[in-house]
Amino acid sequence: MSKFTDDIETILRDPRYHAQCMQIVPFGRDHCALLFELGTQDHDIAYSVVFEVSSFAPGTQSQTLKLNDWLASLASPSLTNLFALEVGRVVWRYRNGSWTSTKVAKNLMQRVWSYGDSLTLMVGDKGQSWAFDGNAWSALKPDRPHRLRDVHGARRDLIHCVGQVGTLQRLAGDGWRAIDLPIENDLWGVFVTPDGVVRACGNDGTCIRVVNEEMIELEAPKSRFFCVHQFQGEVYWGDSEFGIYREQGDQLVQFHPAGTGWDMRSDAEYLYLVGNGIAWRFDGKKWNSLQLDYDGTDLRLIQ
Repeated sequence: MSKFTDDIETILRDPRYHAQCMQIVPFGRDHCALLFELGTQDHDIAYSVVFEVSSFAPGTQSQTLKLNDWLASLASPSLTNLFALEVGRVVWRYRNGSWTSTKVAKNLMQRVWSYGDSLTLMVGDKGQSWAFDGNAWSALKPDRPHRLRDVHGARRDLIHCVGQVGTLQRLAGDGWRAIDLPIENDLWGVFVTPDGVVRACGNDGTCIRVVNEEMIELEAPKSRFFCVHQFQGEVYWGDSEFGIYREQGDQLVQFHPAGTGWDMRSDAEYLYLVGNGIAWRFDGKKWNSLQLDYDGTDLRLIQ
């Protein structure tokens, strides 16, 4: 019996084991990459797998990376260029058909996100963040010492990050500039539209729009909200108890009962959701899903 087989069987014997999608990266042209993780409840044994699929069909899947470790985040500036963040301080990069790893950060990182080939960002603990310009990583100057959890921007000059204690910051040169908000709840997710409207969400039903640095609080359930995303003109919010809500005016209404809405991404045709450990795809009318399975030999995707 191989170490992999032995480890997987140990994981599956744990009554509280988890097999979950962590993040989806759309490439466009009906193609995407998916990061899944399988592990014991305490993560003492864990495997992470990156798949690529077309048409969200299991029959097209290919496994590009499998690690005996926990990967927490996935990003892609282009079809042949992927970044995967290992829990801790190590980032993996897929380029020219192979993966390499680099220890970059001094503190625990939470999220990797790519604007394009010339800019990939990592954000994490103690306000620390790093930028990759296509050649090397460099540290960005923090403005607040709090943990950063998410980063997004529709244009390079509109990139924002969010984090603990109501932290909202805008990228400015080689560092961040804090935007003061009248809230102290931790923020988990951020999305910025091309016209500069910032939406952010977090603990205790915190769902806000920020226009010209003025905050509007939306009416939402008192659950923890993890993510917010705009797709085909509609704005969707993901929480810890129901799944996906849709924004209507200044309130949120239930939309898709995924159980949990952990992360959302999109291309022109599809909205991709990580919800309740499952990978979901929405075309504006119907949902399809993929989940992780072990066939006795290897990890694979099934519908």
